[in-house]
Amino acid sequence: MGHKAINIQGLGSSDIITVPGYKFKENYEILLKKYEIKKKNIYVTGMPNYENVLNIKKKWNVKERKRFLRTLNIKKKKKIFTFFLSYSEYDKNKINEIFLVIDQIKKNYRDFYFLLSLHPKTRAIDIKEIKRKLKKNTQDFKIILGKGDEEFNTKIILSSYLLLQKQSTVGFLAMLLKKPMVSYNLIETNYEDDMYKIMGASLHCENIYTLKKSLNNLTKKTINLLKNKQDKASKKYCLSSESPLQNVVDVIKKIKMY
Repeated sequence: MGHKAINIQGLGSSDIITVPGYKFKENYEILLKKYEIKKKNIYVTGMPNYENVLNIKKKWNVKERKRFLRTLNIKKKKKIFTFFLSYSEYDKNKINEIFLVIDQIKKNYRDFYFLLSLHPKTRAIDIKEIKRKLKKNTQDFKIILGKGDEEFNTKIILSSYLLLQKQSTVGFLAMLLKKPMVSYNLIETNYEDDMYKIMGASLHCENIYTLKKSLNNLTKKTINLLKNKQDKASKKYCLSSESPLQNVVDVIKKIKMY
């Protein structure tokens, strides 16, 4: 994963910290010790932004999926391969890497539909180029601009056959929802390239051979093994909880008791 400067401003004034997973807690404790900041009470609560995610999954069915896809004007009965792309600017490598993945999907599946969710600030020139290259490959695609709406993203994930991810925190949602996910780092882009390798919640591919193998091996056994990996990753990075908000409330109540 690309390294960014650590900003510890504000940590000194906080006595209580809530985090989404146990790996965050561990890293905060290392950080506090390294910078000789007094010990904090750190509570793992899950991700409050994902409050309604598991409830949506419980109610999800074929009818709900059809209704949602109609809102996106997707009517074809094909396997949906979804990319959540968090770049706001693209260069040649970033675009080429997407199409290396798309080419392998086309070679391994007859039944496919590509859904690309782009960052809302993606440059118009980049959207135009991605659309141009898609049209050369297939007519079965749709490009949308992301909304930063986790319930909307949840419905996209649940509607998809497979997620293809380079980076983006949508992976946290996918691991909570136990959705099959292939991550890729085929070309160095210096943009959180190792994020999914570190998380361990996907079938991670660093060359065309492993990508092809992963796409060909989405058996029930592989998916079950992947779900086990996602369970472990959820505890580390995004705890699965019926109500993360209630967990935060419980922390506040606990504090008030002292």
